[in-house]
Order: sequence, then C-alpha cells, then structure tokens
Amino acid sequence: MPPFANTSSSGRKIVGVCTSIEQEILLLKRNEMEGVKFPGYWSIVTGDVEAGENTFCAAARELREETGFEINGWNLKYLYNWHDDRFDFVFYLYKHTLSEKINPVIDLEHTDYKYINKSNLDSISPMDSILKNNLKSFI
Repeated sequence: MPPFANTSSSGRKIVGVCTSIEQEILLLKRNEMEGVKFPGYWSIVTGDVEAGENTFCAAARELREETGFEINGWNLKYLYNWHDDRFDFVFYLYKHTLSEKINPVIDLEHTDYKYINKSNLDSISPMDSILKNNLKSFI
C-alpha cells in the first residue's frame, strides 16, 4: 500500500501509470476535443481515483480503460506520490511493466501513442513539466 503522507485540501487523488518495456515507455497524446484536460499534450495513463476506490485499483482501471491492457499483481508497482500545488491534488505514480511490446487500444481521450526511450523524454513536447521530471527521476 502506498504511503499517504501527501494530502490536498480538496482530497482529490490522481493516478498515473507509466507502461514500460526495457528502456522504452508508452506515451499517449491527449485529444484536443472540448472537455479533455491538457489537450494535445503527451502523457502517461492518468485519471481520478473514484469514491471508495484505492489508488492501486484506480491505476488498474485507468490502464484498462485508456489502453485495453490488463494487469496482474506482479506487473503494476507503486513508485511515488507528490502534491501538485497548481491543481491541489495528490498524484500517485505507478509503473506497469510489459514482457513484450503491445499496441494499446486507445480510448476517446487520446488520438495517438508512441513508445519512446526514456532518455528522450526531454524531446517530448508538449508535456507537463512536473510529470516529465518525476518520470525521469523514478522510471
């Protein structure tokens, strides 16, 4: 169970799942349609933790909803959490490890995907800088 030292005044929790295989990570491009947060940005799987849900279950659900990937208890690992002062939420970062490269079935929130070598994260734009820096530190 991840530590819950970080809190937000709103109580809002967000999960992020970084899918990786060897030195590559999966990025999804956010749709630019109305209502999508961070339109056009590259990101990992992200989403809100729903009422009554823990962060692990939320991470598994978001991964399934946004990519079609199923997890088992061995390939989803909690890494770190931080408070994002800009939006007053706590972000819980998980790592999902693949044994072979699989093409995701992306949902309507996204328009594209790509696997990139994690050493090339600095070249990805647009991408949220806090997320990018935490991925570079913990993946």
